[in-house]
Amino acid sequence: METEEITTSMKIFGKNASEFLTNTVGTVLALVNIGLAAWDLYSTTDPLEKAMDSLNIASGSLSVIGIAAGWIAGSVEEGIDIGIMITCETLEMVAAWMGPLSVVLAVGELSSL
Repeated sequence: METEEITTSMKIFGKNASEFLTNTVGTVLALVNIGLAAWDLYSTTDPLEKAMDSLNIASGSLSVIGIAAGWIAGSVEEGIDIGIMITCETLEMVAAWMGPLSVVLAVGELSSL
């Protein structure tokens, strides 16, 4: 798509329904997962379960940070100054690395079962 074709609503909600649902549902599920893990972390006394819940919270947090960074970086307009462009590139890098890091933590959580 050309830059002129992208509307403000496309920047906020995504280019199609699939992108919007991916970001929205992914964020909601990650936040629910963080909440349930925090609740379980508060109520358990087993140290292994505490470690598993801590990794689960970290994994969900990284997922939310990655989705938010990708969403913010995707909504920045073309023709911006160099400082904002560097910030946008940093956000894109953060978005690219948060997914794999959250998977690593999720695998660490599963291996602690």
